[in-house]
Amino acid sequence: MSTQSGAKLSSKRPAWTPESGRRPLVGEVDEALIDMPTRQALIMLGVIMTATLIMWAAGRAACNYHVPGDGLTPREVSFEERTRNPKGVAIEFAQALSGADFASARRLVQPAAESLVKAEEDCGDCVAEKGARKSILSVADVLRATRDDAIVAVRTTGAPGGPVDRVLRIQRNVEAKLPWRIVGSLPDRKNLPELPGSLAPESAPMRIEMPPRHPLP
Repeated sequence: MSTQSGAKLSSKRPAWTPESGRRPLVGEVDEALIDMPTRQALIMLGVIMTATLIMWAAGRAACNYHVPGDGLTPREVSFEERTRNPKGVAIEFAQALSGADFASARRLVQPAAESLVKAEEDCGDCVAEKGARKSILSVADVLRATRDDAIVAVRTTGAPGGPVDRVLRIQRNVEAKLPWRIVGSLPDRKNLPELPGSLAPESAPMRIEMPPRHPLP
């Protein structure tokens, strides 16, 4: 009797719908009433996913592409490139002397200035200087300069002997196509000589002050 009465009660209930708010009985859910994706929606989702993967792969390949000969590793700068101007010559010379690289230092001096290299060769094997090459740093200031002549002060730190200040005279010969090379040194930054061809302070161009312009009426 109870089974028959339960069947009669269930048959009297209205068909279950999502709007009814009640928990459906087993076997009462109609799949057509549930908001499930259709086959067309599933196909569109698959197309979108495939297109997203293709664009992601293309973007990743484009970001990782490098022109042949170009890479993330910095290009090695040649000795000639580093010594194209007086400031570069002074820095390379100071680095070479403080690191006991006397062969490179001789490449940067003219014969008249080889004594600057010989004065630093009294360190013997120079084991400490050679071991400190990676920690040696130099900063240079161009104190005076003309077309073919310059005076550069360079300060070097990180060497075993402590900070070193050098004031170097550097020249070049354009007619003979000779690059910038060191021709001598100066004791300090004071009382620097006038370079031939430099513009004297009293002959510097005068600054002309223009009167203010008034707007037209």
